[in-house]
Amino acid sequence: MKNNKQMNTRKSIILFILLLVINFAAHAQDKIADKIIAVLGENIVLQSDIDGQFAQYIAQGYANKPELKCQILESLITQKLLQNQAQLDSIEVSEGQVEDELNRRLNYFISQIGSQEKLEQFLGKSVIEFKSDLRDDVRSVIMAQNMQSQITRGVTITPNEIKNFYDKIQTIIAEIKIQNASQIVPVVTE
Repeated sequence: MKNNKQMNTRKSIILFILLLVINFAAHAQDKIADKIIAVLGENIVLQSDIDGQFAQYIAQGYANKPELKCQILESLITQKLLQNQAQLDSIEVSEGQVEDELNRRLNYFISQIGSQEKLEQFLGKSVIEFKSDLRDDVRSVIMAQNMQSQITRGVTITPNEIKNFYDKIQTIIAEIKIQNASQIVPVVTE
């Protein structure tokens, strides 16, 4: 009898814990802080990265089209791939480069909004905090740009070569469409 009571108590405790865990998991799913969209080496693309850039583009007057988010994702993936390769190749970015780019961006924003005080009021933070928030992103962008310029260094291509390349691609696409359209698949009926 005592064993039965202990078993029932254990079952009740296990059931209570299980319900608590399920309830916690259900509530946790409602409160997702961010979502990983892509992992490229040691670099990730977050949903908040895409949403942030999307909001910036909309604020700059771009049309609110679904393909804009796809273009942003493609751009971020390319940047992260280049950044990953730059890390593998040990490409360094100096603090001076980062600071120069931060100042360039800051000056652009100030020129758009009117003054540093107005920018700080708009952002809800000081210029120093704003620069601190952007520092890692700017470093990543510069690293990707340096990698891209290293990859394309010495590559020369003429406008005529580009035109020929796209003409060949269009020809191949047209041939594929013709081949797919001309396939006849026999239907077996019984």
